[in-house]
Amino acid sequence: MNKQSVRQTLMAMALAATVCSSAAMASAQYYGPPPPPPPYGGAYAGQPYGPPPPGYAQFYQEQPGQPMLAARQGWAAGASQGESDRNLGHSFRPTHVDTFRHVPKSPQGYNRDQFAREYRDAFIRGYQRGYGG
Repeated sequence: MNKQSVRQTLMAMALAATVCSSAAMASAQYYGPPPPPPPYGGAYAGQPYGPPPPGYAQFYQEQPGQPMLAARQGWAAGASQGESDRNLGHSFRPTHVDTFRHVPKSPQGYNRDQFAREYRDAFIRGYQRGYGG
């Protein structure tokens, strides 16, 4: 190889390295804070559990900062299951689905039986709402 071809090769390698490092720096730029959390299922206006599910407040009155976790979970699961059953052409059957029978684990400090009763009561009401009743 002569000096000129070595020089051209080195220049091409330097140019390629510059282009690659510029692209890497451009992809690592800061674009501001992350977007806010979704309105349901995450922190919302200082509430760590978010707002209650749609229709929930008709049946359950919560004190500020004291969400009824069993009722919220049951309502949301029931409304979703009821809507799904209606859309799939199933009959109205809130107590015949796994999400009714298998109550989620209660949070630490909750009485398991009371949590299950509250969850299932809210599940049936949510199911009625989701099914269209």
